[in-house]
Amino acid sequence: MGDYIELSEKLNCPADGVFEFYSRQCYLFPTIMPTVFKEVKRIKPEGSERNWTFVNAASCGSWMDTVGPIDTENKSIKWTLLAGDVPLKSYKSLSVVHHFSISEGGCVAKVVLTFEKKHDHGPVPIDYMKVLCDMLRAVEEYVQNDTH
Repeated sequence: MGDYIELSEKLNCPADGVFEFYSRQCYLFPTIMPTVFKEVKRIKPEGSERNWTFVNAASCGSWMDTVGPIDTENKSIKWTLLAGDVPLKSYKSLSVVHHFSISEGGCVAKVVLTFEKKHDHGPVPIDYMKVLCDMLRAVEEYVQNDTH
């Protein structure tokens, strides 16, 4: 199973809006985080596999993940890394579970990053967790400003 790090963040927007973005609109990350993501696209039109291209290709590269399971009732979604030269230098596996729960004035986002190091002395993926936190804040702003 591996080790994990987690965080909980209070967001000032509805859990439904954040969950909707994470489960159906990840292709918008390059629009809301243009200095981090160059492109996010599905590998197959109806599939759950996606390719993420980072702006800083030298340090991040390109990643492929799969989405699922998605639990609409509990507003939870899991992403699992399938490929990526940069992360797979240090980790055998990486996965992220996002859970969004209703809270007064918005929601609480819980993020659990589970990882298995390739080597015992390998790094804990703190920088990846920072990016995941930045993603939450970008989605919070997007949902707050979304007018459709």
